[in-house]
This record gives sequence, C-alpha cells and structure tokens, in this order.
Amino acid sequence: MSTPAGGERVDAVVSCALQHGLHLVAALDNALDSAAGWRVELPGGSALRVDGPGGTLFDGTVRLAPEWRRAVTERGACGGAARRGLRLGEAPQGWADALDRIAAVGRAGRLAGGMVAVELS
Repeated sequence: MSTPAGGERVDAVVSCALQHGLHLVAALDNALDSAAGWRVELPGGSALRVDGPGGTLFDGTVRLAPEWRRAVTERGACGGAARRGLRLGEAPQGWADALDRIAAVGRAGRLAGGMVAVELS
C-alpha cells in the first residue's frame, strides 16, 4: 500500500490490474466482468500461457486439475485475478480457508479480476 499526495491509500498491484482491463471485485458471489485484452492459452499437458494487455505474464508449466481444464474448455473462459494479502506463504487449510482468504481480500478492496478467454492450441 502507498499513500499518494491526495491522502487516499492505493494498492499498487490492484491499481495496475485495474489500468490493464481487470475490475474491482468486492464479493465472490458476483459474476465477473469480461477482462478485455487478457487471454489464457492451454497448449496441452501442463503448459499454460497468460497474456495481458502489457504482454505475456506467464509462460510455463503448472499442475492443472483435470476438472478445471474440462470446465474452462467447455466455457471458453476462466476467472483471472490480481490480489495482495492472501498469505501465500501459508498453505490454506482447505477450500473453505482459501475462499475465506480471497473474500477477505475482496472486502478490503484489494482484489481485481475478470473473465479471461481460454484458447486451446
């Protein structure tokens, strides 16, 4: 967090995400708006590439759950997010803990996200 001359606290990560087509997400039960200029490419296997308006953000391999791959392939999109404060140094104690962390970050105004187009190649 930083405080510019105007006095309002600003999260640099979220501010940058908002400037690059993501949207502020305050609650997890709201539908995500489309993230213009963002794309996830699934070349096959464990390969994943994430492109945003400023260029490639990630191009590597990750462990993808087969259910996740199937769901985003059927939908043609997935949720993408930029956030701070998830305590990633501590493993979540399950899905409920992970969702609680994300919800808390959203309530604090530090969560930006959007629906990102998914392409198979």
